[in-house]
Amino acid sequence: MDGKFEILIVVILLAIAVTGCQAATSQPDIQPEATDEAVIMPSPAIQDGTLSVLNPFNPVPGDDVLIRSQANIDTVQWNNPQNTKDVGFVFKGSMPTPCHQLRLNFLPLTADKSLEVEAYSVSNPDEVCTQVIQEFEAAVSLTGLGQGDYTLFINGKEMLRFTIPSGEPAATPIITLTETVQDNQSILNPFNPVPGDDALIRSQAFVDTVQWDNPQNTKEVSLIFKGSMPTPCHQLRLNFLPLTADKRLDVEAYSVSNPDEVCTQVIQEFEAAVSLTGLGQGDYTLFANGQEMLRFSIASGESVTSPNDAFTSIVQDILSNPEQNVDQSVVIVGYYRGWNLLGEASGQSPVTRSDWVIKDNSGAIYVSAEGNGLGDAGIFPGSLDDTTKVLRVTGSVRLTSTGQPYIEPAQIELIP
Repeated sequence: MDGKFEILIVVILLAIAVTGCQAATSQPDIQPEATDEAVIMPSPAIQDGTLSVLNPFNPVPGDDVLIRSQANIDTVQWNNPQNTKDVGFVFKGSMPTPCHQLRLNFLPLTADKSLEVEAYSVSNPDEVCTQVIQEFEAAVSLTGLGQGDYTLFINGKEMLRFTIPSGEPAATPIITLTETVQDNQSILNPFNPVPGDDALIRSQAFVDTVQWDNPQNTKEVSLIFKGSMPTPCHQLRLNFLPLTADKRLDVEAYSVSNPDEVCTQVIQEFEAAVSLTGLGQGDYTLFANGQEMLRFSIASGESVTSPNDAFTSIVQDILSNPEQNVDQSVVIVGYYRGWNLLGEASGQSPVTRSDWVIKDNSGAIYVSAEGNGLGDAGIFPGSLDDTTKVLRVTGSVRLTSTGQPYIEPAQIELIP
């Protein structure tokens, strides 16, 4: 009996030991408690060895159901007191309203050490918010930067250049802002920011195309911006930044509006002309809101056109004195402007709906499409691409029944 009791005790102890081992190796998974707050994770390491970004303003899950809007970055400061591989950036700027949330999306570092950041804001479309500008100051830390020269771009715009040296920490930080040059440049810009804009709401302006007008390849250039704004009550602003050493011309395009003004919610298209004088010889690139829009060159010398093909200055005299010039034979050399595509000629098509416009150095006038036409010149009157082609028109001045002058062509030549 005692032997059986001892065996029973041993069996019970073995059972207890096995149960304990199973409990130690098969505990159920512990799930985190659900939360309504978005979890903001630092950006993953990007392509520079051990580089990582501690970014509280990283895009987060759920952003795709929010409205994406602008975030304007005014300045970027850096904090690298000992020139180590640890760098802190402080971004300062503004968002459309206090309800907008900032996003700073760091793109992978490129081989030439360009650091691109997409800055924007997101907001809940169902949230009612005060329509006032919200300023912000955002700090982001980078660690593990390798030796070399770096360039920081915000929404395609160069904001900062800095250097991480080799060896031990240097006594003085090495930092330079983008170099700017004046180049004797002067800008005639009716859409410049003006005093009082700070009391208005700043909104988007979309630039679709930029054309240039430089008939004789001189240092004088006219830029024509075409695009749209949110409503007819918005006013266009084109802020030209200083020309950089590599001849990059940056333009901030935006709109401003009165928060107390009630306006029809329809898109307002615009066409804005700005003149630049004093540009030096070289190749230029124009950026609007960080997007490359146009490349153009200023050639050496005064003109690349021959004297026989120089633009005339006769149109303004015809427009100002139509009765004195009626039935006179004239020769006009200037740009072909199609169906008045740039809105430079006054009045309506004088003879047919297909009448087109020529513009010389003094003005623009209609040319009748009836009779002697453009033939096989390969020019389409509805194409903006053809508005930089040069024609020599020989013809006579005629008047409509309302006294509007126009040209009845006898010969039309395309000048290469």
